[in-house]
Amino acid sequence: MHISESGVVTVIPSRLEQKDGTWHITFEATEFSPYALVVRNSRSYDESEGVPYYLDEKGNMVFIGFAANGKYIAPEGVIVYTVQNKKDFTDISGHWAQSYIDFVTEREIFLGTSRNTFAPDEAMTRAMFVTVIGRLYERSYGEITPSANPTFNDCDYSAWYGKYVDWAAENNIIKGYGNGLFGPDDPVTREQMAVILHRFASFLGMLPIDMDDTLRYADADSIAGYAREAALYCQATGIIGGRPGGIFAPKDTATRADVATIIKRFIEVGLR
Repeated sequence: MHISESGVVTVIPSRLEQKDGTWHITFEATEFSPYALVVRNSRSYDESEGVPYYLDEKGNMVFIGFAANGKYIAPEGVIVYTVQNKKDFTDISGHWAQSYIDFVTEREIFLGTSRNTFAPDEAMTRAMFVTVIGRLYERSYGEITPSANPTFNDCDYSAWYGKYVDWAAENNIIKGYGNGLFGPDDPVTREQMAVILHRFASFLGMLPIDMDDTLRYADADSIAGYAREAALYCQATGIIGGRPGGIFAPKDTATRADVATIIKRFIEVGLR
């Protein structure tokens, strides 16, 4: 992290690399010193007791986003408790993604479309996807606050997704279409999700040490140039699985059930 003279702390994307038998933390220095190395320390919980949460300053329960396999990441200084938080959606019983949906909704990374419905087969928009990763981030690293300088011209910053879009843009997790456009209501494609997750993992310092260098998908040639490195990341980690026939289907869109599955895998990979 870089610490400015005014005390502003900025997370610098970094990568752990081995060179000539020695491990190095590599990052791009954009300012002079001081920099600080902050070690991410995951802690443990008993899964049989439910999911971990803490209380915010107003006494509200905040369920931790990065929590899986008995480990979690929470903001420093909070007291962590566990509780059962299973939801009761009437439209996911027997659905292929039921266990994934249970996982993300227990942690309240995803919310239902109503009190009793999840709408698993509804299309996922770009605004929805960025909101999901924003919620995942702030539940483990601290609340995201609205920006004073909106990034895009086509976003409603008073809407539920507003602060998350600007947070993601400010941290180079999303870039939009250019000309001040983000397309919040456009369905998110598989290659767009791959790129956003790859940048998010880089921002969090969660990129794997060993990355694949060759795409093995049968339709690799149809993956856009800007998304090829992200597709390699997904191939190496299994976060976004291939479709039948070994294809990546980069231009296909995703449902809420698809994204619930992807987010669960992303969390589990991040806590390995």
